[in-house]
Amino acid sequence: MIESQKQSITSQYQGMMQKMDDTIKSELEKIAIKRAKLNLIYMKIADEQKINITDQDVHKFILTKYPEEGNELIKKTKKDEKYLNQLKNQILENDIIKFIQKECKIVKVKKSFDEVMN
Repeated sequence: MIESQKQSITSQYQGMMQKMDDTIKSELEKIAIKRAKLNLIYMKIADEQKINITDQDVHKFILTKYPEEGNELIKKTKKDEKYLNQLKNQILENDIIKFIQKECKIVKVKKSFDEVMN
Protein backbone atom coordinates (compact mmCIF):
# COMPACT_ATOMS: atom_id res chain seq x y z
CA MET A 1 0.00 0.00 0.00
CA ILE A 2 2.84 2.36 0.85
CA GLU A 3 4.61 1.59 -2.44
CA SER A 4 1.41 2.24 -4.38
CA GLN A 5 0.92 5.58 -2.63
CA LYS A 6 4.57 6.46 -3.20
CA GLN A 7 4.30 5.72 -6.91
CA SER A 8 1.13 7.78 -7.20
CA ILE A 9 2.59 10.77 -5.36
CA THR A 10 5.87 10.55 -7.28
CA SER A 11 4.14 10.48 -10.65
CA GLN A 12 1.98 13.47 -9.64
CA TYR A 13 5.08 15.35 -8.52
CA GLN A 14 6.99 14.49 -11.69
CA GLY A 15 3.93 15.50 -13.72
CA MET A 16 4.43 19.00 -12.35
CA MET A 17 7.91 18.91 -13.93
CA GLN A 18 9.63 19.09 -10.55
CA LYS A 19 13.13 17.76 -9.94
CA MET A 20 13.42 14.87 -7.52
CA ASP A 21 16.27 15.01 -5.04
CA ASP A 22 16.80 12.89 -1.93
CA THR A 23 15.01 15.40 0.31
CA ILE A 24 11.94 15.38 -1.94
CA LYS A 25 11.98 11.58 -2.13
CA SER A 26 12.11 11.40 1.67
CA GLU A 27 9.18 13.82 2.03
CA LEU A 28 7.13 11.92 -0.56
CA GLU A 29 7.80 8.69 1.33
CA LYS A 30 6.49 10.28 4.55
CA ILE A 31 3.36 11.44 2.73
CA ALA A 32 2.87 7.96 1.26
CA ILE A 33 3.12 6.37 4.71
CA LYS A 34 0.56 8.81 6.12
CA ARG A 35 -1.82 8.12 3.23
CA ALA A 36 -1.44 4.36 3.63
CA LYS A 37 -2.19 4.63 7.36
CA LEU A 38 -5.23 6.78 6.65
CA ASN A 39 -6.44 4.24 4.09
CA LEU A 40 -6.13 1.47 6.69
CA ILE A 41 -8.16 3.53 9.16
CA TYR A 42 -10.81 4.22 6.51
CA MET A 43 -10.98 0.53 5.61
CA LYS A 44 -11.41 -0.44 9.28
CA ILE A 45 -14.19 2.12 9.84
CA ALA A 46 -15.94 1.13 6.61
CA ASP A 47 -15.77 -2.53 7.60
CA GLU A 48 -17.01 -1.98 11.17
CA GLN A 49 -19.82 0.34 10.08
CA LYS A 50 -20.67 -1.82 7.06
CA ILE A 51 -20.29 1.13 4.70
CA ASN A 52 -20.50 -0.24 1.18
CA ILE A 53 -20.59 1.79 -2.03
CA THR A 54 -22.42 0.27 -4.98
CA ASP A 55 -22.43 1.25 -8.64
CA GLN A 56 -25.91 2.68 -8.06
CA ASP A 57 -24.53 4.90 -5.28
CA VAL A 58 -21.96 6.20 -7.77
CA HIS A 59 -24.64 6.89 -10.39
CA LYS A 60 -26.76 8.75 -7.84
CA PHE A 61 -23.71 10.77 -6.73
CA ILE A 62 -22.90 11.67 -10.35
CA LEU A 63 -26.45 12.74 -11.14
CA THR A 64 -26.59 14.88 -8.01
CA LYS A 65 -23.17 16.49 -8.35
CA TYR A 66 -23.02 16.78 -12.16
CA PRO A 67 -26.63 16.93 -13.39
CA GLU A 68 -25.81 18.27 -16.85
CA GLU A 69 -23.12 15.76 -17.78
CA GLY A 70 -24.33 12.96 -15.52
CA ASN A 71 -25.42 10.51 -18.20
CA GLU A 72 -22.07 10.78 -20.00
CA LEU A 73 -20.16 10.25 -16.76
CA ILE A 74 -22.29 7.21 -15.91
CA LYS A 75 -21.41 5.75 -19.33
CA LYS A 76 -17.76 6.42 -18.54
CA THR A 77 -18.03 4.49 -15.25
CA LYS A 78 -19.38 1.50 -17.15
CA LYS A 79 -16.41 1.55 -19.53
CA ASP A 80 -13.62 2.61 -17.16
CA GLU A 81 -13.35 0.58 -13.94
CA LYS A 82 -10.52 2.78 -12.63
CA TYR A 83 -12.75 5.86 -12.90
CA LEU A 84 -15.61 3.99 -11.21
CA ASN A 85 -13.32 2.98 -8.33
CA GLN A 86 -12.03 6.54 -7.93
CA LEU A 87 -15.60 7.75 -7.50
CA LYS A 88 -16.42 4.90 -5.12
CA ASN A 89 -13.42 5.86 -2.98
CA GLN A 90 -14.48 9.51 -2.99
CA ILE A 91 -18.00 8.60 -1.87
CA LEU A 92 -16.65 6.17 0.73
CA GLU A 93 -14.40 8.87 2.19
CA ASN A 94 -17.34 11.28 2.32
CA ASP A 95 -19.49 8.70 4.12
CA ILE A 96 -16.73 7.89 6.61
CA ILE A 97 -16.19 11.58 7.36
CA LYS A 98 -19.95 12.04 7.88
CA PHE A 99 -19.94 9.08 10.28
CA ILE A 100 -16.99 10.49 12.23
CA GLN A 101 -18.58 13.94 12.44
CA LYS A 102 -21.81 12.40 13.70
CA GLU A 103 -19.96 10.45 16.39
CA CYS A 104 -17.71 13.26 17.56
CA LYS A 105 -18.52 15.58 20.39
CA ILE A 106 -17.57 19.10 19.46
CA VAL A 107 -16.54 21.46 22.22
CA LYS A 108 -15.90 25.05 21.25
CA VAL A 109 -13.26 26.85 23.26
CA LYS A 110 -12.48 30.53 22.93
CA LYS A 111 -8.79 31.36 23.04
CA SER A 112 -6.76 34.36 22.06
CA PHE A 113 -4.16 34.16 19.35
CA ASP A 114 -1.37 34.31 21.95
CA GLU A 115 -2.87 31.42 23.93
CA VAL A 116 -2.97 29.23 20.85
CA MET A 117 0.52 30.12 19.67
CA ASN A 118 2.25 29.75 23.06
